[in-house]
Amino acid sequence: MLPASLQIPAFRRLVAASTLSVTGSLMTFIVLPLVAWEATGSAATFGLVMTGGSIGMIVALPFGGLIADTFDRRQVMLAGDLVAIVVTTAMLAAVLGEHWLLLPVLSMLQTLAGSLFSSAGPALRRDVLTDDVRAQGTAIQIGGMSAANLVGPLLGALIYGIGGFGAVVAIDIATFAVSFVLLLGMRLPHDVTRPARELNSESPDTARAAIQSVAIDLAGGLGVARRDPYVRWSLYSQLANGTGNGLLLVGVIPWITDHLQMPATTWATVIAVMGGSSLVGSVLVARIGNRVPPAALLVAGLPPFVIGTLMLLGSPGAFRLHAAFVLVGLTNSALSIAMSTIQQQRVASTHMGRVTSLYFMTFQGAQGLTTAVAATALAMFGAAALVEGVVVMFVLNAFLLARCAAHARTSTAIAAATDSDLAVSG
Repeated sequence: MLPASLQIPAFRRLVAASTLSVTGSLMTFIVLPLVAWEATGSAATFGLVMTGGSIGMIVALPFGGLIADTFDRRQVMLAGDLVAIVVTTAMLAAVLGEHWLLLPVLSMLQTLAGSLFSSAGPALRRDVLTDDVRAQGTAIQIGGMSAANLVGPLLGALIYGIGGFGAVVAIDIATFAVSFVLLLGMRLPHDVTRPARELNSESPDTARAAIQSVAIDLAGGLGVARRDPYVRWSLYSQLANGTGNGLLLVGVIPWITDHLQMPATTWATVIAVMGGSSLVGSVLVARIGNRVPPAALLVAGLPPFVIGTLMLLGSPGAFRLHAAFVLVGLTNSALSIAMSTIQQQRVASTHMGRVTSLYFMTFQGAQGLTTAVAATALAMFGAAALVEGVVVMFVLNAFLLARCAAHARTSTAIAAATDSDLAVSG
């Protein structure tokens, strides 16, 4: 028998669409930096390619969250799939024509589409799942993401070796198309398909008033963070995590190839191993369900996460390298499920899209700024120094997550900010 959450048809389609879309995107994500590094050998070009997507996410996410809180979330995700198909096709043309400077721009456009998907998806999940299956459903969807992390890199590396970058992009586009069909056939109750909230209905008399109205709407996520210490500390966690990931994105491939003297495809196997262990962790958490409070799950995942991170120090061999990412992946799934469950318990549906966007924007902003700086640091100090920085930031992230767990246990949930309290003066 299917788990209770998967007996909800709309949730089944949402999980399938999200998993397929992320699988295809990860194929391109893994292969694109390999193509750029192998074709140019330039740290500056490599860093520019890696930075473009993060910058696009910073620009897009506030509006993606507002859109997800205003319009039919299913239709928002459909629009994201369509835009992604067009932009991914253009990305292939840029690579074939060796127009490397276009890739950051296209990555920015791709993240505009991704912001719609990443903001509306978790908000729609909150609407579809009932409280009694929320933890289980969150674990299953994050398990789908873990499966994508397992399959996507391996499949991307395999297809790239057989058919080149064009074949990778073709399959990526196919996953977006299938995701679109799954979402198109999704049927939701009336109170979910209508807009989660309405924009300020009064027609502004001036352009200044219109700008003020939009600013109030965009500030909704910040209002929740200001009032809820759990949300605030989880944003600090996203800041540290994004910084660590930015260093990792720029430094890991040169570190593997030049410092550890391993094949570049080792990065794909590392990501796949982490994805597989995350999948195992997600399955275990799904079986636990609501029997363990999310805050307790968060605390339990921190020690092995720190141990796995510290194993990256020095010059690990292939076994220790993969073992480190097994620990990180296994515990990261528990951490992600716990954080997401607590967030959905504390934030009202009317503000879920904007709070989710605020999380992603903080992460992507830190990651984007870090990749821009890390490209210079890579040339000056080498890849090993960047990986040491990764370890520092991930250990700091563990400390911040411990503070999140403490606030989740002791502080009172604040469902949503009041828009009238956020009015822009002037």
